[in-house]
Amino acid sequence: MEQQTENKLFKHAMTLLCGILIGGVTVAMISGGGLSSAMPFSDQWPNGQLRAKGELRGGLEHGMWSFWREDGTLEDKVEFKEGLPSGKYETYDSDGTLMWKGQTDNDGIEQGWCTLYDSDGGIITRTYVVGGRGNGLCEVFSPDGQRTSECRYEDDLLHGAYREYGPDGKVIFEGEFKNGKHSGTWKAYKENGDEVLIRQFT
Repeated sequence: MEQQTENKLFKHAMTLLCGILIGGVTVAMISGGGLSSAMPFSDQWPNGQLRAKGELRGGLEHGMWSFWREDGTLEDKVEFKEGLPSGKYETYDSDGTLMWKGQTDNDGIEQGWCTLYDSDGGIITRTYVVGGRGNGLCEVFSPDGQRTSECRYEDDLLHGAYREYGPDGKVIFEGEFKNGKHSGTWKAYKENGDEVLIRQFT
């Protein structure tokens, strides 16, 4: 369930960045900004609520921009460089709590740690992303901040060691994935640490 939620919000973040980029081209075309001068820019919803605010440089979004929903609640903060998302971005729930945080490279492609938060500010999952895809460690946490599982991705496919942890931090279940499929020996552990063979995959 946690992974499905993470994937949905990951897709939301990607859709958001693409939408901002497309909107940014329109903003740049109508702004008429100078080639090197910086100028403040803001846009409003039809109801008068602030929609976007930031700075244009050379007619392109540059620096940190903020975006609001039509009801006036903050939705996103996105860092731009020459019209492309480049740097930090954050997505907020309608109640103002941080939901999602990540970063992009100079080409607007997601890179580095992407973190999903719960309504209390605790981390639900964090995944390392390269080239807009999961490539590296992914960790899942309980509401009290305890790490409950970890896995690894390669090009958005589960690949490598998978582990689940008990309340005491000890491994209670482990195995391995290869190219998105179970592989090798998967084991569960009793409270006393004894191994129980679950299944052997080829």
